[in-house]
Amino acid sequence: MLLTLRIAIAAVSCLIGVAGLILPVLPGWLFFLVAFAVLAPQHRHTKRMVAWINRRAPRMAKAIRWMGMG
Repeated sequence: MLLTLRIAIAAVSCLIGVAGLILPVLPGWLFFLVAFAVLAPQHRHTKRMVAWINRRAPRMAKAIRWMGMG
């Protein structure tokens, strides 16, 4: 169930990211970053990003840990 949810979040983020590349009002790179973080929780860059979020936004870090990424 959790894997399906993570894949769904990543797919939606990628679609919004592609729309963001086309539309000038939507930041596409941000959604690609979310998709990367959801799909690659064990990657070293993702671990660094999660550590940065832990320092900067503790409430968001709690949500990330709940999703199993941190």
